[in-house]
Amino acid sequence: MYSIGESISVFNCIDVQEELLTYVDDCNKQCQIDATLLTDIDAAGLQLLISMKKYCDRKNLSFEMVNLQEQLFTLFTKLSLETMLIKGKS
Repeated sequence: MYSIGESISVFNCIDVQEELLTYVDDCNKQCQIDATLLTDIDAAGLQLLISMKKYCDRKNLSFEMVNLQEQLFTLFTKLSLETMLIKGKS
């Protein structure tokens, strides 16, 4: 399981992408992202998560976020991303 930091934004998106790609390339069947610390995400961060999901789909890997903060769960739901990215909410 990969534990994501407290923010994914245009300022750190490339670094997070590199870390996620390294993690995903080491996964066998399931890629879980622990979002316990994640409190801030912008459009670049959302785009990164969606692209990582699609990357995992191409590699026949599951991709899911777990332990999402309530406000981010609400945001993902409003954007209709909950079924794409979230396994369970905290």
